[in-house]
Amino acid sequence: MNLVQIERKAYERSLVVRVGYAALPSFPNAACTDEPDAMFPNPQDDEAVRQALEICHTCPHETECGLFAIKAKMYFGVWGGMTERTRRRIARQGRI
Repeated sequence: MNLVQIERKAYERSLVVRVGYAALPSFPNAACTDEPDAMFPNPQDDEAVRQALEICHTCPHETECGLFAIKAKMYFGVWGGMTERTRRRIARQGRI
């Protein structure tokens, strides 16, 4: 699946809610819906970060969520199976 297909799929499958400066997608059956606070661990708490990443890795929307987080410059939390540091590195490298 290429980037355009991922973006189209994310758009078609998501309900968009405007919150502040970003449009936050709401993915049906996302793995994090039952534990939203767990997705914003203290970056220095390795165990909490690991648990958040595990939740992401079980989610059918991991790719779309990560793409959204990078493009929307979501600076906090675990999104799409990526920490803040990982997302910043990908964005800086221009890979997305």
